[in-house]
Amino acid sequence: PYIKSVDGVLYSKDGSVLIRYPVAADGSSFEVPETVTMLYPSAFAWNKNLEQLILPEGLTVIGGGAFQAMEKLTALDIPDAVEQLESQVFLENKTLSYIHIGANTAFDWMTFLDATGLETVEIDEGNPYGYVYDGAIYSGTSLCCYPAGRTAEVVTVKDDCTYIYAYAFSHGQPIGTVVIPDGCNVDSAAFFDSK
Repeated sequence: PYIKSVDGVLYSKDGSVLIRYPVAADGSSFEVPETVTMLYPSAFAWNKNLEQLILPEGLTVIGGGAFQAMEKLTALDIPDAVEQLESQVFLENKTLSYIHIGANTAFDWMTFLDATGLETVEIDEGNPYGYVYDGAIYSGTSLCCYPAGRTAEVVTVKDDCTYIYAYAFSHGQPIGTVVIPDGCNVDSAAFFDSK
């Protein structure tokens, strides 16, 4: 056998990969074991009960859709050792309002797609892949995402922004005005389904 089950949670035989946490498992909190270095894609997807999830410091990979559509998770701290948040990690997550990302973690413009409850993302200073400015998530001179759960009367895009990605403002809460600097290219889907 190449897999094992511990208290209903499915792992690789050596315990380094958490493959699947049960969707309807009892309990509102779970601490991922220290032996785990990878969360398999969709590892916690569609979970109905977890409000708190504690990730180990040695975790290095978080697969796509790992936290998709979790029904009660409200905050998440991504450990510094995580090298990559794969695309759509938080897809369809309506309750997750806060995410902290360490100084070494890579992400892309699809990482936060359709996380409609997301209000605040903090990224440690010195992260070479991105930063937060006025609530928005940037990578270099491109605006990747404005958290969909965040409201504002006015959002002012950075003066040096050259590109706004597709879905950057999609599925979001009402925003009064978005001020975009001259010369900034805006993807045709940047405001898809925005309010």
